[in-house]
Amino acid sequence: MFRVLCFLLVLSASGAAQNEYFQRFLKQYGKIHDPMNSYFGSGGSPYHSKETLIVEAPDYGHESVSETYSYYVALEVAHGYVTKDWSGLMKAWPVRKNYMPQQMDEPHKAWTAYKPAKPAEYEPEEDLPSKYPVRSDPTFAVGQDPIYEELNSTYPEQGGGMYGLHWLIDVDDWYGFGRHGQGGDKNSLINSYQRGPMESVFKTVVFPDWADFDWGTKKGGFLPIFSLPPAGTKDQKQFRYTTAPDATARLIQHIYWAEQYCKEVGGCGQLQDIIAETAKISDYMRYSLFDKYFVKIGSAKNGPASHVGGTGRDSAHYLLSWYFSFGGSQDDKYPWSWVIGCSHSHFGYQNPFTAYVLSQTNSDHTRLAGGDGIRRAPTAPKDWANSLAQQKDYYKWLQSAEGAIAGGATNSNHGRYLAYPAGAATFKGLLYQQAPVYEDPPSNIWFGWQTWSMGRVMQYLYQSKDQEMEQIATKWVNWVMKHITVNATSFSIPSSLSWSGQPETWPTGMRFHEYQGSPNLHVTVTAYIDDIGAGSSLARTLTWYAAATRNTQVQLKAKAMLDVMHSHYEDDMGITNEESKAAYCGNKWGKGLFQEVYLPPGESIKTPQAKQGIPSTNSTFLSQRTSYFNDGYFQSYFGSSIAEAQAKCRQNPNPVFKYHRTWAQVEYALANFDYGKLFGGGGPPPPGPPPPGPPGPPPPGPAPSGFCSTHAAGQWCVPGSNPGEYELCPSGVTGNCPSSKICHQKSTNPPEISCLG
Repeated sequence: MFRVLCFLLVLSASGAAQNEYFQRFLKQYGKIHDPMNSYFGSGGSPYHSKETLIVEAPDYGHESVSETYSYYVALEVAHGYVTKDWSGLMKAWPVRKNYMPQQMDEPHKAWTAYKPAKPAEYEPEEDLPSKYPVRSDPTFAVGQDPIYEELNSTYPEQGGGMYGLHWLIDVDDWYGFGRHGQGGDKNSLINSYQRGPMESVFKTVVFPDWADFDWGTKKGGFLPIFSLPPAGTKDQKQFRYTTAPDATARLIQHIYWAEQYCKEVGGCGQLQDIIAETAKISDYMRYSLFDKYFVKIGSAKNGPASHVGGTGRDSAHYLLSWYFSFGGSQDDKYPWSWVIGCSHSHFGYQNPFTAYVLSQTNSDHTRLAGGDGIRRAPTAPKDWANSLAQQKDYYKWLQSAEGAIAGGATNSNHGRYLAYPAGAATFKGLLYQQAPVYEDPPSNIWFGWQTWSMGRVMQYLYQSKDQEMEQIATKWVNWVMKHITVNATSFSIPSSLSWSGQPETWPTGMRFHEYQGSPNLHVTVTAYIDDIGAGSSLARTLTWYAAATRNTQVQLKAKAMLDVMHSHYEDDMGITNEESKAAYCGNKWGKGLFQEVYLPPGESIKTPQAKQGIPSTNSTFLSQRTSYFNDGYFQSYFGSSIAEAQAKCRQNPNPVFKYHRTWAQVEYALANFDYGKLFGGGGPPPPGPPPPGPPGPPPPGPAPSGFCSTHAAGQWCVPGSNPGEYELCPSGVTGNCPSSKICHQKSTNPPEISCLG
């Protein structure tokens, strides 16, 4: 796409009253915070949606996920800028504790027995829920945890424990488990997906993360449904929690913006503690950059017998993976604990913007770099610099011939370190996965992954001026612009995608500019929709791209989308549209609300919603969630029993809803905020790029031949006189960088620096 020179960026500052898009933001903010609209529950936790009946990633609308919380914080950051009042953020920040295991949830005594040399006991993953439970295998050689000791010494107040946001909470204790199994406690920590790629939400068993055996099977609570202890041992009462790195990265991303915005509007002094906590969270989030069992990257390509337990950083894939998890014993007399990373990395989780911010070492630009009373683990900036370089390569590898970004990769084929299939593409030792983690339905078909992930790329592009990532961003924009339709009353964007082919193999050591693309990887748009969440996210993504590249055509497309949403999709509760939910009554993926939920033969589980017990022969989605029959919203669609629900589905197998997901409501608000700030007279654009991140040690010996030669992305720099420093090519060398340009890190293995203006 050619770059349009006539650009509409408004640089003059003006108040919110003169900015139409800021006014729209404030109006939407008011609707979200209107108590009558019920977006928030116990302890201030934001619900997944204001409606109770919604089954997608959560199985109940008044649960909450860390993703929703990260959006809540982002909303308050924008509000702080527009109003110059940070009280909303100050109120939102303590809510994080509802998602974070506290000392009572994660007894410090358990961590006295943690062994970084053996961070966890191996449990294989299986392909089907019916293949569970699996048995752990203490003979499998796991790798070493290379960051625990550093974290323990940097943050001794943790008592050796972990620090992160658990991904799923039951805000009002709908399930009845409570925080510690007794019921009544709000914001209880719960979990669900545990049984392989074919376990859709309708096939899950929800259980408390505090496993004290009050509920579940007669022996071992819920544990015997998922895993078995080594032969000759028995299950022990324990805790286990799981983080969602993409949500955590979004949280960090917006706290960074809060720090930058307060420099413009004031109030930075109020944010010191928030920034310090965010830096701490980011240090622990590095566990998501490692293989699940710290296995050396690529070592299992020939099967489990060839795998090698990692040492140091050789088990780091440096990508934001699907999770990291930790757990341990409740019993102080017999302490034990474990930590795992994740082998599977979905492109939709990547966040080069956050990696860029966390790679900084200059606290004058961001206190997230550490210093000024804020602690950072010493090796964290380098880890994030490596992650940034790896993520950049990953996007290029996964970009289809058309421009959309494909699924991802894994270091553990089928979760069991099986041999890689012959002819399969690899990325620096990782196996290409068309649909990472989940295949029921496939995790790569939802268009929203494109907008979420590329939105972070666009913010990174805006802030860093990275010309290499601009190539990827422009190709993606060229593709998506062909699939957007906006008219006077509606809009249409992709809903579902299908994929074919695979990338080429990217060998370890190959540089960004050496990879020639993935011409045999293809995407097709299979359905279109006027989805509010993905539409708002797309408008935001285009807004940031337009601001980064001075492209009026793209800017006006984003504006058109926001304008038609404002004029034709808003209601008193926020913004919405009609959507059909045939999945509730059953579709090609399963039976929906009536789906059988596998339990091992002969097993029976008791829950607060089913105290009489649920035998394996009568285990369904609804039989495990009988509180839906007392829910007014559910009753309005499906009645108050399974029989009534089945009859309703026979009458109307494709029910239509108008949902108000909290994340989508906030996304729409933020889309207007971003447009108002970047284009609508809402003050100057966000600050320019910070100084370059830590480049790592210079390559040994003299600079490689051609290190200073002209390159498509700029001219090269050379190692400076001090270790870890780089400077412009000396005068008189062909391709010398102009003095107005700066050295910018391109990759870390080997170190590669280019000059960018």
